[in-house]
Amino acid sequence: MKHTFERLKNSIFFRQILTVMTGTSIAQLIPILLIPVLSRIYTPEEFGVYAVFLSLYVVLTSFATGRYEYAILLPKREDHAKDVFRLSVSVACMVSLIVLVLMVFLNEWIAGIFNVPEISVWLYLLPACVLLFGLFMSLSYYLNRLQKYGAIAAGKATQASGMGFSQVGFGLIPMGFSGLILGKVAGEFFGAFVLWFQKKKISEAEKYGISPGRLLFFAKKYRDFPVYNAPHSLFNNISSNIPIFLFVRYFGESLTGLYSMAVKATHMPVQIIANSFGQVFSRKISEYYREGQDIHDFFKKTVLSLALFAVIPFGLIAVFGPEIFTFILGPEWEMTGVIVRYITPWIYLAFIVGPLAFIPMMLNRQRKAMIIEIIYMLLRLAGILFGIYSSDFILAVQLFTATGVIVMLYQIWWINGLCKNHQTQLGRTAKVEG
Repeated sequence: MKHTFERLKNSIFFRQILTVMTGTSIAQLIPILLIPVLSRIYTPEEFGVYAVFLSLYVVLTSFATGRYEYAILLPKREDHAKDVFRLSVSVACMVSLIVLVLMVFLNEWIAGIFNVPEISVWLYLLPACVLLFGLFMSLSYYLNRLQKYGAIAAGKATQASGMGFSQVGFGLIPMGFSGLILGKVAGEFFGAFVLWFQKKKISEAEKYGISPGRLLFFAKKYRDFPVYNAPHSLFNNISSNIPIFLFVRYFGESLTGLYSMAVKATHMPVQIIANSFGQVFSRKISEYYREGQDIHDFFKKTVLSLALFAVIPFGLIAVFGPEIFTFILGPEWEMTGVIVRYITPWIYLAFIVGPLAFIPMMLNRQRKAMIIEIIYMLLRLAGILFGIYSSDFILAVQLFTATGVIVMLYQIWWINGLCKNHQTQLGRTAKVEG
């Protein structure tokens, strides 16, 4: 294990991850450190209402860019990559307009479905959130291609700190759950603005207009992203947010808020590393793929490094979760620590699998990845519904985690096979050409 960490620490790959993480993690520490403050400003019920807004936002962002931002890494020519970037931003603009129309006619109906009528008027902010998300993701992957990791870190840092401080500020007024929503919107705006400014510094001298013909060409060339990967993302986001959608209706806003805090408190620190790792990993493995290098060996080292890196902190959380979170958040949040104990195996495997999700896209296996996600969603839904039928909140959480563990272990096995088969085919091709 020590030898593995030494090799990772000295690698260029690891140093690039640290570059992305440095600025990001400094600012991400701010909202993490603010969690005890937020838990004393806002009630579990207010977090429950905010969780519904946040879950709707996450589901809608599945189609925000048609997932074309991932295709920015694939073209060999830089001018083609710029066209794909423009395509991704254009799709985000169109999707946000569609969401606006939907909210005008359906906002009260949606609020009624989840039994939170007070959120109705705030759903009008969802179109702006979707647009800002699409812009942020498109810019992130464009800057990632250029290896501008410092710029990406600045954007993520601004996004995280802007959200955290805004939520505290609005909470002190006080504004109830609406302070959490407005803080989220503020963070998205600040993050997208900083990345746009970073891009303008790099390419302000460019005089390269948008050609509808070129955009249409690349939309067709990379159509598997919106056809397969966007629905895959939709099913994944629905699957991850099923507990929020169902808990708020059948177990109430308080338990929903406790659950959402458990996910927030564990998932936010994980995202600091996983997102930064994923961006560098996707660019690096794309290079290996284009140059015909061994992606299977790189995959195995990545999985091993992630698994070893996270096993100790996740183990401590699983054992001492209730005590840790009661101390940090306050007595009324004791159930959050209990929930954390049960969801830890799922979060741990999600940390490992997250960066690997780019591989099926790269190898054109989005269709099967989407099918796996549909099955995953149905299994999770079945587990949650069984818990609801049994009127047992903890059982619902346990079954939700169990299905996640099973499916993600299968995903690791499947992606390993994809990488191995790709290398075998490359070897056969080299022999024939030789």
